[in-house]
Amino acid sequence: MGGWLRIDLSTDDVRSGAESAFQERCWPLLLRNGFPPDAAVFSRNRDAKPLGTDLYISPSMAAIIAPVAAAYKAQPCDRPARTDRMAISMCSGAPPWALLA
Repeated sequence: MGGWLRIDLSTDDVRSGAESAFQERCWPLLLRNGFPPDAAVFSRNRDAKPLGTDLYISPSMAAIIAPVAAAYKAQPCDRPARTDRMAISMCSGAPPWALLA
């Protein structure tokens, strides 16, 4: 299994509903794979330029949604740290905060 992935969404992407569209493409894949508890996507709004939202995809989720992640040009990244600006964008069970650094 690979590592963490990050998708950078611009403010235009956010306004056009790209995060919701991403989630809609991911849910069927999660369902097909039995909703593993360590599959999660976290989001963090950027308050520095360029403004937008970063999506952080856990390794388990990355393996499940690989074609979707590729379509959104996901890039490898370090495991993100839990901060007060981090939110859970997608998960299939209990809040997966323990996955973060």
